[in-house]
Amino acid sequence: MEKEKIENMIDNIYELKFEILDKKITEIIKENKYKLKKTEENKITDEIKEQLIKKQIKELVNDIEENNNIKNSIIMKEMYKQGFIDGVSLIIDCKTKN
Repeated sequence: MEKEKIENMIDNIYELKFEILDKKITEIIKENKYKLKKTEENKITDEIKEQLIKKQIKELVNDIEENNNIKNSIIMKEMYKQGFIDGVSLIIDCKTKN
């Protein structure tokens, strides 16, 4: 009879603690899954950030090249105009002096 009481007591303790243990184990597993998931999300986020940064750098380089091309075109146009004006002025000066 004592043996049955002890077994019943053990069963009762187990039943009482089972829910608490189950909750703890579930929480620990969730925390670990969350950490792993978070790590995977961070990795994906880092990869996406890296791709975005590369894309932004390419766009920035393209914008800089386009701006330089526009500036060079403006400079060349103004130099050509000034050269033409200087050439015409030189011709007029030569004709008026003769």
